[in-house]
Amino acid sequence: MADSDGTHGPGPDPAATLDLVTGAPDWAPGVRRAVKAIALAEDRVLLLRGTRAPGLKFPGGGVAPGEGDRAALERELREETGRELTWFGDCALTTVEERPDVDADGSVFRMQSRYYPVAVTDPTFAVRLDDYEHHLGLHAVWLSLADAVGEQRAAVEDPRAPGWARRELLVLEWIADDASTADPVTAPNGSA
Repeated sequence: MADSDGTHGPGPDPAATLDLVTGAPDWAPGVRRAVKAIALAEDRVLLLRGTRAPGLKFPGGGVAPGEGDRAALERELREETGRELTWFGDCALTTVEERPDVDADGSVFRMQSRYYPVAVTDPTFAVRLDDYEHHLGLHAVWLSLADAVGEQRAAVEDPRAPGWARRELLVLEWIADDASTADPVTAPNGSA
């Protein structure tokens, strides 16, 4: 079964390719478009954790036709975490994925995900998960970058992990490495 991220579980797909690109390249034609939130507060990052499968996921999801990146991320943050977007930075990173599409014999699934540094409020809305998110038991958690990277490294080794676990690990490792430099991914006032 495909999740709305368009990736397939369980476990990593050895036929999949995954590239990280800094910034926001143009959307490629014929790919699924997604946006993800990088919300940091001190050394913690806001993620979604499932109760039925190992792995962490950045809040976010698909961009509807005619919808801008910011509007899509505002909608996804409200639905998945109950939080309001208060600051929206420039795209820090884009992932480009290709994998065999299990729902269409012989075709290739392609997805670009843009990751934006954001700041968010405490929860103010009721969480409204999609069916697949509800099935996974996703809920918002704040974790230290070190704990998130460690948990995600263990998750990608688990055959029950969703197909997106590897992508999210690479992004977490990129953020952790970026946070150790002089130019971390944070809101202008140093918090997110």
